[in-house]
Amino acid sequence: MSTVAETYKARDVEEVIDIWFYRRVGYRLALAAKYLKLKPNLITVIGITIGVIAGHFFFYNTLALNAIGMGLWVISNIFDSADGQLARMTGQTSQLGRILDGLGGSVVFASMYFHISFHYALNDGVIGWWIFIVALAAGASHSLQSAMADYYRNAFLRFGVKGGKSELERASAVIERYNQLTWRRNFFTKLFYKVYVNHTVQQETFSPKFQLMRDTLEVRYGNKLPDAIVSRYRSLNRPLLKYYNYLTINGRVLTLFAFVAIGYPTLFFIVELTLMNLTLWAVLRKQEKNNQEITRMAELEGDKTFSLSEAVA
Repeated sequence: MSTVAETYKARDVEEVIDIWFYRRVGYRLALAAKYLKLKPNLITVIGITIGVIAGHFFFYNTLALNAIGMGLWVISNIFDSADGQLARMTGQTSQLGRILDGLGGSVVFASMYFHISFHYALNDGVIGWWIFIVALAAGASHSLQSAMADYYRNAFLRFGVKGGKSELERASAVIERYNQLTWRRNFFTKLFYKVYVNHTVQQETFSPKFQLMRDTLEVRYGNKLPDAIVSRYRSLNRPLLKYYNYLTINGRVLTLFAFVAIGYPTLFFIVELTLMNLTLWAVLRKQEKNNQEITRMAELEGDKTFSLSEAVA
């Protein structure tokens, strides 16, 4: 039987609240699902459904009802943790499952944003129905923030952890699989892949120096990275993980819940558009500088190897 730690992607990228709560409770749920022979994707769908229902409770201006929504969201997030843990412990990981998991998170947040905005508009908020424009902008920011945070956490597992369980993919590979599907025979699968194509293209568009670094490392070393490269990548980028974690789920939700608790949930949109976007800009700027350094390091190592081979010849 797997242990809780064996169902992590890697401890480096796990948040404290995940390690001490979500992964532990999710592990118990995953064991129960395994016993009942439930599929990971079913656990994902159940979690999404609970999360969408949770969003409805943010429509009300009653803390007791808001608290129910918060509790349901926590349950939803337990399912979100358990689906991946179940997939890893049973060897049922799949790209479609990862796509569904990511899309589900967006749907859950969309439900919360919609209900918060709808309440604001119906109760004569200062900007009225224009709040939906603000919510859409916040949602677009949320999408980019989460996409880049997830991308670079997976990059850390690929280049900064020996034997890390990375799910890093190239957009070209995703597009190739998308093109192999037909709308007639694989409508929903192709629809999910269409969303995922846009997701991966966006990630690569906002990480040009990482793409150069990745190409350089793969050409020079293939899948066998030198320990020096791994160690340097790790030391440069491990300090950035706390910012990426903040831009994914737990930090975002805790901030939102705080504004809900004090009765001003729409202020969260402002935080998302300002503080979180500034955090993303700063961390990506630093990340790209780190990517350049690793590229130069690999090129220098390659030049040394080439010079040595010339001397031997």
